[in-house]
This record gives sequence, C-alpha cells and structure tokens, in this order.
Amino acid sequence: MGMVGVLTQLTPTELERVRRDPKLFSDIANTMSDADASRTCDLDKAWHGVHFLLVGDAGREERHWVLPLYLIVSACTFIASAMIVRLLTVSGEARGLWYLLFTNVGFFSAIAFFFLGALWIRVSGIRRLRGVFSRRRMSQTFIPPDAVRKVMLGGTLLTDSECSAYYATPEEVRALAPLLASISNDEIRRRFDPERMRVLGVYVFGLAGHADESSFTYALDNLHRAVACYQDAARRGNAVVFSFS
Repeated sequence: MGMVGVLTQLTPTELERVRRDPKLFSDIANTMSDADASRTCDLDKAWHGVHFLLVGDAGREERHWVLPLYLIVSACTFIASAMIVRLLTVSGEARGLWYLLFTNVGFFSAIAFFFLGALWIRVSGIRRLRGVFSRRRMSQTFIPPDAVRKVMLGGTLLTDSECSAYYATPEEVRALAPLLASISNDEIRRRFDPERMRVLGVYVFGLAGHADESSFTYALDNLHRAVACYQDAARRGNAVVFSFS
C-alpha cells in the first residue's frame, strides 16, 4: 500500500472550522461529493519527492548539530580529566588514590567516549555529513523562497490523533501560485539528486531502484499536479491542506 499524499482544497469557512477542531478535516475530506472531486489532488507516493524538488530537503529537522556537539563534549571530557589530575598533583607528587582514579578512569573514559563516537560516525554519521555538504552545494544553485515550504510539509500543522495535516491559508496559496508556476522543468531536473534523496531518506525515491529516468518523470508529473492544484485553489480563493491517506 504505502503512504499516499493528498492535497485538498478547503473553503475559508471550512478551514476556520478545521482550525477550531482538526478532527473535522477527515470528515470533510471523506464526505466530498463527486462534484467536489476537483478539489482534491492525489500525489500518490511521490509526495516526498515533490517536496524535495521544491525545497531541497526531506521536510524534517536535520540534526547537523549532533556531530559538533559530540566533538565538543569529547574534548571537554578529556580536558576536564587533565585539569582534575593537575589540581590533584602537588609538587609533582600525586595525592594517592584520587590521582590514580582520575588518571585512569577519567582519561580512559574520555578515550572510550571518543572512539565510541568515531564508531557512530563510521556507521551512520558519514551519510549525514555527505547530506550536509550536498545541501550546501545545492543551496548555491538555488535558495527557494521560504513560502515554497508551505506547499506541503512546511505548512501550518494540524495535530490530531487520527490525522496529521499541514495547511496553507488562502492568502498563502495566492502567494505560492505564481512562485510555483515560475519553476521550469529544466530547473526541476537540476534539483533531482538521487544520491542526496537516498542520504536524506526521501520516501520511495531513497530506496533502491527508484533513481532512474522513470522516477524523475514520476516525480515531475506529480509536481505538475500539485502546481495545478495550487493554481486552481488560488483562483477559487481556497486554502490547501496536505495530508496522508
């Protein structure tokens, strides 16, 4: 089955009701008649790839601070052990047990901490570092407007036990529509980076066998569907909600 992304247009009145009670969104979306079918846009499993092509990330916090924090803590642990040993040394002679304790336990704890961290970097950290540097190279080619993030995963969050959805207000939709229309297919192709999508774990596209030309076409077609949905919502004065089904 997999996780399917859907864009749903809501009138300003419907959006206000959903803001007050997020549970109503599922009811409204599920009871739309055939006449309202044009207010929904099924992005299938390409939703995460569409977000990546628009924004350049996976839509969730990338904890680039973990590695620097580890290095700082490791260095501080080593330095603290050395300082304690120095304070416990008087005229070149150690104060017995305390000196031995901090010399051995403190020093070797710092060394163990360092090598455990190095092992973590070897197992998973290298992939994250590659993602960081890839993102920096990508940011030199394009920096999308902050508003583009609101197309899907960057919208205002609706939290509910049954449904997590993100919405863009009618005002935000009107601002997003021309931005989305200005992105050319050539630019989208430049943004399609299978290696980075794999590193970031972009859904479906980060899996083996999903980095060929057909995958790009699949993502591009669904991106066009999302752009058309926003164009239509802007004309109608509607909000847009991104959700999963």
